[in-house]
Amino acid sequence: MKHILLPTDFSKNAWNAIEYALNLYTDQECTFHVFNVYNQPASGPYTGITSAKAREAIYHAQVENSKAGLEDVMQAIRDKFNNPKHTFTSLSKYEMFATAVIDVVKIITYRLYCYGYKRS
Repeated sequence: MKHILLPTDFSKNAWNAIEYALNLYTDQECTFHVFNVYNQPASGPYTGITSAKAREAIYHAQVENSKAGLEDVMQAIRDKFNNPKHTFTSLSKYEMFATAVIDVVKIITYRLYCYGYKRS
């Protein structure tokens, strides 16, 4: 069974990468792992927040946004792609992106890493 890692930031570019991977492996049995990474920003308005309660509230909002975004992506996949050869998992991780990917690839050997993102 092939394992395909599909990181997403929920952008149109990330969705395009997901569609590309699903179409590329349409005739093969695969497990696709939809993966969202989030962390607290290192710059911007967030850096001025010193209250632990405020930081915790921001963290919990990020957790909920990640879960909701992953569910939206999974529903879009179910709606558009109904391939019995494909199975899906979703994973949400609080970490720096590169570190999160390294952690995930230590657990499963991926055949393909397909990522599209929107630049800020």
